[in-house]
Amino acid sequence: MQPAQITDSVRNSVLRTFVELGIDTDLPLRETILICDGHYCGRRFESGDLTALWLLDDHKIDISRADGTVVQTILVAESKYSSTRAAA
Repeated sequence: MQPAQITDSVRNSVLRTFVELGIDTDLPLRETILICDGHYCGRRFESGDLTALWLLDDHKIDISRADGTVVQTILVAESKYSSTRAAA
């Protein structure tokens, strides 16, 4: 899987999870690229009171509410992650 496809897959998983958690589908999805020490390290997605944090080194996406409570974790397959990290 190509890096852009992996990012699209993560984005789609986040959107599906946000909808399952009751987010208003009319609200925009804000996406932020995360940089650590000058290197790409993940993305943050936000809509309404939900935030999804995808850090490449953690192999997971944490979904949390505005108060910081993690409500769901999505595991990202390591083989997919490795392809993304190598390309980033």
